[in-house]
Amino acid sequence: MALSCVAYSQEYWGQLTDLVGYDGIPIGIEIYTFESDREAEETMRWILDYVGIPANFIIKAANVPNAAAYTHNGQRYIVYNQVWIKQIKDTNTNDWEAISILAHEIGHHLSGHTLILGKSRPPLELEADIFSGFVLAQMGATLEEAQSAIARLTDETSSETHPPRSARLAAIANGWLKACEKLSACSTNNNLAVTSQTEPSPTMVSQPVISQPIASEPVIEQPIQSTNSSASARPIVSNRDWTPYVQEFNGTRMVLVPLGGFNMGTNEAQLNEVLASCGVIVKNHGTIMKCHSIDKK
Repeated sequence: MALSCVAYSQEYWGQLTDLVGYDGIPIGIEIYTFESDREAEETMRWILDYVGIPANFIIKAANVPNAAAYTHNGQRYIVYNQVWIKQIKDTNTNDWEAISILAHEIGHHLSGHTLILGKSRPPLELEADIFSGFVLAQMGATLEEAQSAIARLTDETSSETHPPRSARLAAIANGWLKACEKLSACSTNNNLAVTSQTEPSPTMVSQPVISQPIASEPVIEQPIQSTNSSASARPIVSNRDWTPYVQEFNGTRMVLVPLGGFNMGTNEAQLNEVLASCGVIVKNHGTIMKCHSIDKK
């Protein structure tokens, strides 16, 4: 009997002394990597859609404490702890914290930081934070949502690799506001998001309500006149029952017609039915010939 087996991709990287986590703490353990989950892959592609470039890295699940960007054997990777990401998502009403973490690590690769030998440095972390704020604003996150992960998961302690929380929050705000200016949708209110131009976002910007009437065209104030006092009691079917009223709109002369005398979008069959008593047939949207229809004399 033949047995089928499923092969699960895993790789041993060894102990990496220069790998530092998202929180700025050196990891310093033996690293094993595994296949990433579909949601992480989709989030990565979603982020990259906003910068318009393909991924120059591979995303992997790993036994790291949180997340990190790293180059191993010449190949760029983003490694992340699946349980840690799940816990972050479970404690929030939306996924912006998890998205901002992944965007930060993507920022390291797109900025070329992982090509630099040695551990990270505070200026490099701030560049990745700026990228995270910039791309999250385009995706529809508010400033508060873009800063949430850094605000909750880091502290004011700085290290040789990572700056203090206040500097990282300022860097995210810098990137977020740059996206605001690019999209001409800035607001000083942290609870307002930049409206995404590519797809709907979880939070939308309220649009101002127009409370004043717009007076761009002249208003016809004269009453409709009729030569027959009983015209209002029956349909107007002849010119003798109607006094045309002419008004110019931006140089174009328009004639007011009685209610029911003309229907916008009337098709040929409907026109032929109306004009049947005159023996006039409209074909191929041709000119309608005079009958005893309402016309301007």
